[in-house]
Amino acid sequence: MVLHGEEGDYIAVAVVVQNYAIAHHAHAAAAAFVVGGAGLLLGQEWWRPVVAGSGVFSALVFALFRDGTRRKLSEQGWIGVLIDVAVLALVLVAGWPSVGS
Repeated sequence: MVLHGEEGDYIAVAVVVQNYAIAHHAHAAAAAFVVGGAGLLLGQEWWRPVVAGSGVFSALVFALFRDGTRRKLSEQGWIGVLIDVAVLALVLVAGWPSVGS
């Protein structure tokens, strides 16, 4: 940790902390998707809310941690947000897949 130094040192530390936070939250969302997928494969009824919550959480993480520019949107996670939206549409709107059918 930088206690004394140039302003750039503080910015570098902030970037490292932000990158750690993004990675931590992204891993949590991915783990929740895996749990929801396991519930689907095991024919459990609780899988759908877990997957839906994971999609919302994942999209929210990427929206909150974006850098505010329109440059390099693919590197900011917006492809992941599009995938989250597609999963949410399939699971919540289309009701796909149906368990036990």
